[in-house]
Amino acid sequence: MKYQSYRDLIKKHEGFSLKVYEDTVGNPSVGWGHAFLYSPKPAVGTVFSDEQVIEFFENDMHIVEKDYVWLENRFALHHLNYVRRGVLKNMLFNLGLTKLLGFRKMIKALQEGKWKQAASELLDSKYAKQVKGRAVELAHLLQTGKMIET
Repeated sequence: MKYQSYRDLIKKHEGFSLKVYEDTVGNPSVGWGHAFLYSPKPAVGTVFSDEQVIEFFENDMHIVEKDYVWLENRFALHHLNYVRRGVLKNMLFNLGLTKLLGFRKMIKALQEGKWKQAASELLDSKYAKQVKGRAVELAHLLQTGKMIET
């Protein structure tokens, strides 16, 4: 399947569940990786409707888009193509802005158009060890700037 947008790739990476589960860092989550970070948090096993998880996802995407605009303006990343922008949006979804800002060397490499170095910086992280295949795929997309079929 060829992914047409970063949203499709997030959905692939996150999987889908109407039932609340614990994510890899222990946060109760539902839908396509919507983490409940603030109280009250639903209990693991709580079931949500399709409409509710779609609304969670759309709200999460709104935050990702807003944070990406700030990131793009702050670090002059306007030259990135849609694939590389999608990688950053994927990471924003998964990590949040504060943690993504910790990837200083990767961001600097992106500013300079050093795609291979940016990919290497992504892979040389605690994040990559946690998300494994997701990081490998994102690094490949950063390096090549082209969507791949999977």
